[in-house]
Amino acid sequence: MLFKLYDFVGVTMIEYLVFFVLLGILIASNLVIAVLDYRKQTRRDIPPKQKRRNFIKNIFLGSFDLFISFWP
Repeated sequence: MLFKLYDFVGVTMIEYLVFFVLLGILIASNLVIAVLDYRKQTRRDIPPKQKRRNFIKNIFLGSFDLFISFWP
């Protein structure tokens, strides 16, 4: 049923796979950037609560940016 929907829309299986590979790369890079920023904050004297809050904010903003970039 899923493949019939994509056949109806006109998306080939290759385009479908390329989209999800690129989406996975973008999500992984978002996570890597957030972790690197968290490690950078660990070197400074920032309270753990603030570090956690900044990490969650970075994940949220990266996800929002990803959502906006794929919005039609």
